[in-house]
Amino acid sequence: MTQKNSVLLTGSTGFLGKQLRRLLHKNNIKTILILRKKIDLLDNEIAIYTDDLFSENKVFWQQIFDDYNENNDGKITTILH
Repeated sequence: MTQKNSVLLTGSTGFLGKQLRRLLHKNNIKTILILRKKIDLLDNEIAIYTDDLFSENKVFWQQIFDDYNENNDGKITTILH
């Protein structure tokens, strides 16, 4: 089984984030979005919701990596913020 790399993207509803999200989708890269509000997801996107990503502790972030890396055929290798 081929392992696929994934990107964790914050700020995906802002000006630059929208452009990055579009580019990642175009290149069929699995993307984990950290969001405050619900949006329509594209193919290959996973949403994780939080009221304030800056107030989250290391347990929150570690859980994202642990859950994703255990339950998917890829690993989060890049964080874009």
